[in-house]
This record gives sequence, structure tokens and C-alpha cells, in this order.
Amino acid sequence: MITQAEALIYLKLEAEDLPTEEKALIEGMITAAGIHLQNATGYPATAYTGSDQEPLAKMFCRMLLADWYDNRQTVGSIGTGARAILTQLQNCPPKVSDSDTPGGTAGVTP
Repeated sequence: MITQAEALIYLKLEAEDLPTEEKALIEGMITAAGIHLQNATGYPATAYTGSDQEPLAKMFCRMLLADWYDNRQTVGSIGTGARAILTQLQNCPPKVSDSDTPGGTAGVTP
């Protein structure tokens, strides 16, 4: 859903300043955030790519990642902002625009 480069920008970290183990930790958190998104919404993270909900899905993953990275000892809860975005994603399935699919709107089924 998000790349390591996007995550590092959001976390305000420089790749060259991080040890390999820290980069691997961040990569694992990126994967976990995508899985969390899928488990919470019923849609694979890839369903959001190119959809009207992609910006929200990416922001949710960034916020979740930042919370996990900054609060490693207290992982388990989701901040208010991320919770609000997750609620939106749970109630609005990802759709690609009409121009992206022949014959109309393409809904993504879980």
C-alpha cells in the first residue's frame, strides 16, 4: 500500500541514517499495516490502488505505521485520526472511476 520511501518521508527519517535492522522493522510494519487494513475492511490493500479511496487508505497506513513506530511498547490501539479514516474506509468500498472500466463503475468485491 505504501512504499518504504513514502514511510520514511512520513516518519521524517533518512534511509542512509538507519541501520539495516531498522529498515527491516519498518518494512515489516508496512506489511502489517496493509494486513491490518485488509482485516479491518474486508478488502485487500491492493484493491485501493487506483481507487477513489486510495488517498485515505495510504494515509491510514502511514498514520498506523507512525503510531507503531513511535510507540513500540504500546502497540494495540489506534489513534483518533486513524480510527476516523478507518471508519470511512469500512463504510465506503474502493471504486475505480467510470473511465477506468468499460461499461461503468467498477466496484471491488471482497
